[in-house]
Amino acid sequence: VTAKRGKVECDALKRWYDEHESNPYPTKEEKAELMMTTRLTEMQINNWFATERLKKKKARGDTTAGAVKLSKEAVEKLKK
Repeated sequence: VTAKRGKVECDALKRWYDEHESNPYPTKEEKAELMMTTRLTEMQINNWFATERLKKKKARGDTTAGAVKLSKEAVEKLKK
């Protein structure tokens, strides 16, 4: 997968998000399915959802929409 996600990958993630907007936190099993569908890594999926949730909070005017919480894997990668 290139650095920029394709339309197919984003469409699949957006569709899942829209269907689960009341609780936009996919389970491990759902992430595994999304990984197969999109060919993205778990870290990419985690980061996409974190960013999307933040965008939605900001769009609603949620004042608690602060920093994105990164996955443990992302934090470890940044430490290297």
